[in-house]
Amino acid sequence: MPADPPRNLFQQEDDGWSRAIELALTPVVAAGLGWLVDRVTGLFPAFTIAFFVFAVVATFATMYVAYDQKMKAHDAEAPWGRAKAHAAANTAAGANERGVG
Repeated sequence: MPADPPRNLFQQEDDGWSRAIELALTPVVAAGLGWLVDRVTGLFPAFTIAFFVFAVVATFATMYVAYDQKMKAHDAEAPWGRAKAHAAANTAAGANERGVG
């Protein structure tokens, strides 16, 4: 298995740090905004909790979607992904030769 080039390794490290900061700060900032709304409305801690929970769920959903897209792209480039694409192309070409579709 070939080693990752240093440039790719540093990019992965940067991605990890940015995700960690996003996971840590987004809920804190959202809870802070909720606290400000609570001070204005007098409903403490309703908005603080609601904004915090929303931020946690949204952050994890965003990260899941990004991970899923990255893994689909990785699978498409991998040998097993190329084999599937090649088989699908051959199936479509065979159907066209028979006059199907």
